[in-house]
Amino acid sequence: MGDVVAEQADFSGLGYDELKAELQEIVGRLSADEVSIDDVTVLVRRAQLLLGECRKRLRATKDDLESIVADLELDS
Repeated sequence: MGDVVAEQADFSGLGYDELKAELQEIVGRLSADEVSIDDVTVLVRRAQLLLGECRKRLRATKDDLESIVADLELDS
């Protein structure tokens, strides 16, 4: 579990789909009771960070798309 904590803040090498897949894996492990009580907090913290990064990327994509649409409307 220590490697999860060490990597918790660096998502630069991961794509959105990889972030989402890791989040789904964590949820699956927690739902299936595959995690010792000692590791629950670490995994939930990691899930929180993954979710935050996913939301950040979705917001950035939404903003980019809105900007592109606005530029297209100005060009019309």
